[in-house]
Amino acid sequence: MSNNVVDEVNQATMRSKATVAYYGTQDELTPNEIAVLKAAEAAISQGPVLDLGVGGGRTTGHLLALNRDYRGIDYAEEMVERCRARFPGVAFERGDARELSSVADASCGFVFFSCNGIGMVDFPGRRRILQEVARVLRPGGFFAFSFHNQDQVPAADDFRLPHWELSFNPARALVRTTRFARRVATRWRNRRRLLPLEQRTAEYALINDPCQDYGTMLCYVTLANQLRHLEEAGFAGPFRVFALDGHELGASEIPTDYSLTVLARK
Repeated sequence: MSNNVVDEVNQATMRSKATVAYYGTQDELTPNEIAVLKAAEAAISQGPVLDLGVGGGRTTGHLLALNRDYRGIDYAEEMVERCRARFPGVAFERGDARELSSVADASCGFVFFSCNGIGMVDFPGRRRILQEVARVLRPGGFFAFSFHNQDQVPAADDFRLPHWELSFNPARALVRTTRFARRVATRWRNRRRLLPLEQRTAEYALINDPCQDYGTMLCYVTLANQLRHLEEAGFAGPFRVFALDGHELGASEIPTDYSLTVLARK
């Protein structure tokens, strides 16, 4: 497992009690995830299913409903423990998508990596994930994943405030104001600490993203580069690409979303 600074930053954030609590109760799919899972339903039903970056188990129940031959992997032990508590008897393990040593060659029919998780590592690690997924997929198997679109990368001077909840109840307003002020302070500290780590190149951008109050460094690539990386890793086109609202992009459509979802065949 890599020990670079991106890992140190992201793993510390994803292992925190607050982050585990946040992800540990979610269970809804987004429109793009609904669309890509429907498109891959035949591959999922054949299985086995490998759910990478499973987090708190948000996607687990939906995939189990399609195939019980399921395994979830996350690099944060705290997330794995949360999944085991939510889904007793289901296979979860701590592992790194860059080195899936516990998964045999050509043993999976469908691999899923949701929530832009492929960008939670540095650029070389990102390429390594594609190679590992290609290795564990059997011929004809499918890989579905979302990623951050570099064509919509936020500006270096961008700073976004957390969501503000208005209340006319004085006591509730005080609590919400205090919580808001704390989150603003956390975001500002994280931004000052991590902004110097940003990298912006033609091949990729490593961005201090607003995710988790600017507590993460995420790797963005363009759609064109992403499809090229898939081909170089051994995946076969044509690739299907979905926007955030769930519609499939046409061949000539220019993507404008900050996140895109791809369905690739081995």
